[in-house]
Amino acid sequence: LSEEEQAERQKYWGYYCGGVARLLYDCCDLYVTRFWKPKKTAVLTMFDKDFFTEDDFIGVCTVPLAECSATDIAVKSWQGKQVTTGMLFTKDSKVKVSMSKMSLSEGSRLESGWKIKVHRGTNIPWKDLTSDTDAFVKVAVVPDDADVVEAVFQEELGQQFVQRGAHQTTVAMNQKEPVFEEEFEVAMLKPAHKSRFLSALEVAIGKKMGDADV
Repeated sequence: LSEEEQAERQKYWGYYCGGVARLLYDCCDLYVTRFWKPKKTAVLTMFDKDFFTEDDFIGVCTVPLAECSATDIAVKSWQGKQVTTGMLFTKDSKVKVSMSKMSLSEGSRLESGWKIKVHRGTNIPWKDLTSDTDAFVKVAVVPDDADVVEAVFQEELGQQFVQRGAHQTTVAMNQKEPVFEEEFEVAMLKPAHKSRFLSALEVAIGKKMGDADV
């Protein structure tokens, strides 16, 4: 190969390696966010799906992880104000959620499993000019208590943090009372399997890793 062809090949090889490295990072980040630390609080963030612009934020709610039947949870702004619909006669927006402990086999790599089911939204405000909202919900679990989580909502970084590693419902198109009936499973990786993950990561990146590094 000529020097020009070698340089061209080297350039695209660099693109390939960079892409693989980014993919590895994203996969590890998602895995660690979802499975590494014990979880205390579920954070449900509702958006209106927009296909040509950024999705519109509708509201957020926090639910301590505890067994409960289908319960209406108030949807609030990032500032903690109740989200409502209507002009003269307003109604509070809510999301109906249930939670139960998940049964895991003795040989499972996971422990402390939970099932979180998003049933439906009620009195969801319009975000589109010509139709009802195309709502969907992001479901994340975090290792902090609800009051600690809510304290970071007013900061953009905090808003991004509570959506990391989130599961997501399908989009309920053009519905003021969106129905989801979707269940998500969350759990924590057992300590013995954390060491295996770290060993594999060390091989991949060529660096000694400890729990603190993750």
